[in-house]
Amino acid sequence: MKGGAKNGIRQWTRRRATFLLLAVFGGILGSCESNNPAGATAEGAGGLRVQTEWVHFEQLMDSLNQALAKRIDCQLWYQQHVAPHRRILAHWLWGGAQQDMTEDELAQLSYRIDSLVTRHPAQADHDLGRMLCSWVQDPHTPRLLDSLQAHLSPKLRLEQQLQPALNKLRTLFPNEIPGRAKLGTIVMGYDPRLPLSYTYPKDELMTAVLDSTLYVMIGLDYFAGPDFPILHPELLQSAYFRQRFAPRYATKRILEGIISNLVHPPRLVPAGSSQPPTFLAHMLHEGIDLYLLHQLLPGLPLQDLLYWDAKQLEWAQAQEPLLYKHFLGLLFETQAYKFTDYLYPRPSVQMRGIPGGQAAPPYLGAYIGYQIISAYQAQHPGRPLAELVAQQDWQKLLKESGYKPAL
Repeated sequence: MKGGAKNGIRQWTRRRATFLLLAVFGGILGSCESNNPAGATAEGAGGLRVQTEWVHFEQLMDSLNQALAKRIDCQLWYQQHVAPHRRILAHWLWGGAQQDMTEDELAQLSYRIDSLVTRHPAQADHDLGRMLCSWVQDPHTPRLLDSLQAHLSPKLRLEQQLQPALNKLRTLFPNEIPGRAKLGTIVMGYDPRLPLSYTYPKDELMTAVLDSTLYVMIGLDYFAGPDFPILHPELLQSAYFRQRFAPRYATKRILEGIISNLVHPPRLVPAGSSQPPTFLAHMLHEGIDLYLLHQLLPGLPLQDLLYWDAKQLEWAQAQEPLLYKHFLGLLFETQAYKFTDYLYPRPSVQMRGIPGGQAAPPYLGAYIGYQIISAYQAQHPGRPLAELVAQQDWQKLLKESGYKPAL
């Protein structure tokens, strides 16, 4: 489910594509060191596996500060600790985009960045090192690091939770998910002293496949919890938006971004069609994403996939026949304003004519879509999920699901 967040040089994407080019005004960077530098492997149950390497850029920030206090040359320190990871870092820092950049423009920008990093590494290291030194000497940096260390939840066990999910994702989609992955965590460092137009990257996730390696960068300050004092304005809109970034949702949001960018991009109409997508297309596309997430995270309750609580799920299950009946009149609607309330984040929506619907939960369209996809898979138990994500005949999918909740 999108917040509304292709491969390799095949294409580089970010959810909601809202980064800015940081090279214009300097950068934000943490020191970097690799956990399990040789790469950790874990095998999926009877399936393929992903060899992972984690780079925690934020963990050695204090070490860099201490190194500078001892008058160690920053560029030398960069060469020892950061240079091996210049590729993922350069794309994170320089791969920004104005909101009006197209996918093709983003891909071209990615290509230029990767050409610099791979063909002219010395120049890239010089520029990245200079940005690093500028950032760590900023008086704002110690407060950011101290706040992150104090507020980051011990429940944020990304390595343990993502490894089995990545293995399963590669088993299901070996053509889209390579056997190697490099994952980084970083502090994006929104600086409240700067105008909003000068803010640093404000998305929580970046994904790409470059030279048969999956790259994922995760902005930890999005998941530091609601008490983190240096929140980006996006998270200050309401308690509801902050709640959606609670630590228990972090793994789900990361996998959601990987699925959306690399496995199941939002192709809602056939190639070449000029028709806008229908509510049915949106609903089933979201339902497929939810179904995939539930397969990857079987221990995560359905209400957590929807950002609901148990009472909201209980209400939706009790009213499911009436919800579906309500949506029947919208299935082929193409005017998005008539159905966006059922697909995107809202504190609540109104479902007139349905008991208890005065303050119904959001994502009801995604919930019904998930039920339809679950029914479809039950009718086709041997069909690979790769065929499901390639589906674009939404009416056929609905018909073959046999989904008809009893009133």
